[in-house]
Amino acid sequence: MPTLRPRKGAGLPAWLRGRPFRVALPSLLVACAIAAAAWAGAFRFADDILLNLRFSASERAPTGNIVFVDIDAASLQAIGVWPWPRTIYARIVDRLMELGAGSVAFDVDFSAASSPQNDAAFAAALDRAGGYVALAGFEQPSGADGRTTFNLPIPSLAVVSSLVCVEIPTDSEGWIHDGLIGRRIGGAVVPSVASWLAHIQPGDAPTSFGVDFSIDARKIDRVSVASLLDGSIDAARLRGRDVVVGASALELRDLFFAPRFGMIPGGIAHILAAETLKQGRAMRDLPPYDAPLVVLALAALAALASRRFSGAQLLIATPALLIGLEGAALLLQQHGMVRAPTAAVDLSICAFALITVLVDLRLRRRLLAEAAQQRDETRAMLSQAIADNFNGIVVLDETRRVVLASRLAQAFMSPACATAKTAAALPPALRAEVEAGFDAAPSAGPRQVTTGETVVSIPGGGDRTVEYVVTTSSIEGEKDRRVACLTFRDVTERRAQVARLAYLASHDPLTGALNGRRFVEAIGERVGAVDAPEQLAIVSINLRRFNSVNEIFGHAAGDAVLKSVAARLREAGFATVARLGGDNFAVALEGKTGEIDIGQICETLAARLGEPYPIAGGAVLVGANFGAALSGDGRPEPDRFIAQASIALSSVKAKQGDAFAIFTPEMEDALREKQGLEADMRRGLGEGQFHLAYQPQFDLRSRRLIGAEALMRWRHPRLGDISPATFIPLAEETGVIAELGRYALESA
Repeated sequence: MPTLRPRKGAGLPAWLRGRPFRVALPSLLVACAIAAAAWAGAFRFADDILLNLRFSASERAPTGNIVFVDIDAASLQAIGVWPWPRTIYARIVDRLMELGAGSVAFDVDFSAASSPQNDAAFAAALDRAGGYVALAGFEQPSGADGRTTFNLPIPSLAVVSSLVCVEIPTDSEGWIHDGLIGRRIGGAVVPSVASWLAHIQPGDAPTSFGVDFSIDARKIDRVSVASLLDGSIDAARLRGRDVVVGASALELRDLFFAPRFGMIPGGIAHILAAETLKQGRAMRDLPPYDAPLVVLALAALAALASRRFSGAQLLIATPALLIGLEGAALLLQQHGMVRAPTAAVDLSICAFALITVLVDLRLRRRLLAEAAQQRDETRAMLSQAIADNFNGIVVLDETRRVVLASRLAQAFMSPACATAKTAAALPPALRAEVEAGFDAAPSAGPRQVTTGETVVSIPGGGDRTVEYVVTTSSIEGEKDRRVACLTFRDVTERRAQVARLAYLASHDPLTGALNGRRFVEAIGERVGAVDAPEQLAIVSINLRRFNSVNEIFGHAAGDAVLKSVAARLREAGFATVARLGGDNFAVALEGKTGEIDIGQICETLAARLGEPYPIAGGAVLVGANFGAALSGDGRPEPDRFIAQASIALSSVKAKQGDAFAIFTPEMEDALREKQGLEADMRRGLGEGQFHLAYQPQFDLRSRRLIGAEALMRWRHPRLGDISPATFIPLAEETGVIAELGRYALESA
């Protein structure tokens, strides 16, 4: 007769064989695992998703008291150069003060000096602002040894402005969650942008707070610097409001990842933090041990509930428990400003309900049947997980036979060899890596990993770029057997996007010509190259009558003309063609000293650019002015070299017809003299250097005095009497004519 084996666990006490114990033990193990994972931060990603959903569910409007003045792509194009001269920032400050803005914080690095004139102009504007402007300070690495240093405004700017910390704390994944009240810089605690705008004085110890991302960043008023400077902005948008000046242009890379909103500029991040403080919405987190303790308590409750409720009943109640838990977390976040991590608790509720159901199933089946079922399910799940994996996965044994392959991997295999299910079906580049792993000597180690990137051809799909990892391992206990796992992912679109972004960072998207920043870099590369040319020339080009094309035929026609201009410059043989903004272009050419004939080049370009441009419904004509700069024997500084060509171009803009000029030091001297005269004229108004001369008017018939004509005169303390023919056109050009007119009316 066959021997009957006792049922497993039959000799155990009844309370150990009962359903509550069978639920309690796995629940406790799962609870410990979840608690440990929660303590280690394994659920941070899920908690962030839930937190974002709560922020979205409790959306709040900003106070509207803070405006973001945006250094966007349009502003960069309008100015035409980067970095901007400090005079641009001076104009920004003066314009904001003129429009009645409150406090102004710059999220811009002013730690390096520019030209003395530009720094002085910016410092003067800050001084006129009367302490309502704060400049940025921040910490950054200063070397490979891990040391850091603080970037602070240069002294001439620091003495006439406040200092704010613009650092934005991010987590290990680069996401913003918290903001700073302040941090210690140079022995003193410096307020952050947020605390400075919220008028909160930081304590001795730097502190942080949670940012409330329920405040809608999309409703923060954004003003382009271009609109601010050209006067098109409504003054009511800035009057009485605080301002953060920052950059959103992609090429300036001042962008951060924020919950709910994705990628946002650093200035918007500062404003969200300031709005959080202004609205009293500073978030705080629960103690880190709360979630693990709740998970352990739920494990005990699950064991107790199993005495009275079946697994199906607990499973049905799970959604209600999850909804109740998340509803409580939402109320706590809305009204208590507490960020509650609930992912671990949610997972615990689901896990304990599932455990109860599984215990019920185990109690209804024999141990052998359950083990067989679990074995089959595990095999099926593994095969399905690999087959459905987002990546390409191929597992091969030591005979090079394909054991498992995901659907994506099968799409990369050769149809002629796929039925054989061997390494020969793989693309050649990937097959070579797998073969190399198998052929490696055992002394190389029990496990080898090879990574790389390659281009493969797939049937009917063309060439694709893939990242791959080949792991070759020895099977434990069987040293002569090895297994290889090939994992790869298709990154074709990602690489194309990276290439496109790199192109847009250095080229004008309309014409395909280099942008201003890349043009400066290209000139610097040629000047600093080992095989630098003997002489380098830059020709700056401005199109005449181009604005009339836009006004009459529309911007689409204007864009077509700009594209044609860039194409004609390339056809003329210039390898370096740049669009510096608007209707301004520049080309660079090189040669031996004395061989570059600028006059002939400009005449040729004028003839080529002066040919008709076909547009829809006809053709248009535009002209061009040219300004050129030639390098001497030394290696010119690229920015200054390009500026010289622009100065030469400015000298001929007022001339009729196509004209060109080559830069001479006298042009720069004349420009500086003009700028100096403008400054003297503004100063002279306040110092009483202007006066009126009265020329009598007589009636020739009666010979009687009938009136007098008031004539404006300027007696300069250093230059003496200056002719009205000199200072009146300058006053009209700079806008000072209005003040002169007011003075004349009041004096007369």
